[in-house]
Amino acid sequence: VPFFQLFCLRAAIHPLQVFNLNILKVKGLSNKLLRIEFLNRLLGFAALCIGLFFNLYWLVVILTISDFIAYFNNIIATQNYHHYRLKDQIKDFSPTIAITIIAFLACYAIHEYSGISQLSWTNIGLQASVYIALYLFLSIVFKNKNFLYILATIRSKIPSKK
Repeated sequence: VPFFQLFCLRAAIHPLQVFNLNILKVKGLSNKLLRIEFLNRLLGFAALCIGLFFNLYWLVVILTISDFIAYFNNIIATQNYHHYRLKDQIKDFSPTIAITIIAFLACYAIHEYSGISQLSWTNIGLQASVYIALYLFLSIVFKNKNFLYILATIRSKIPSKK
């Protein structure tokens, strides 16, 4: 479960990383993109080498930290090529992060205080159900625009009954 939580953090910033790097592709700056990707890969390799001295959990923690550093590196490198600044990216992404953190804390409470074995299917099923239900509920209540966009896209693909 801790590994999955860390991988979720890494995956959360992936769309923003792709956005920032695609800006360079669109602008035809493949040389800059190559340098940034090389630097990010070097950072990831250094994180991997450092993490190998510790246990598997700390390896994943260090790789997660290196992903966040790479994300900020991407923002710094691309900030002159678009008007979607770090402040705006954080502002747009913060409702999703807040909802995710609330749902995570609920699952963490279940993990810590339920008395159910951490590796049991009951615990995993309960946490997954609570997380999904809470995430969906909070996304609807707080009108999370990312969630509502996905919901509208799904609805548009379903044929309506006439």
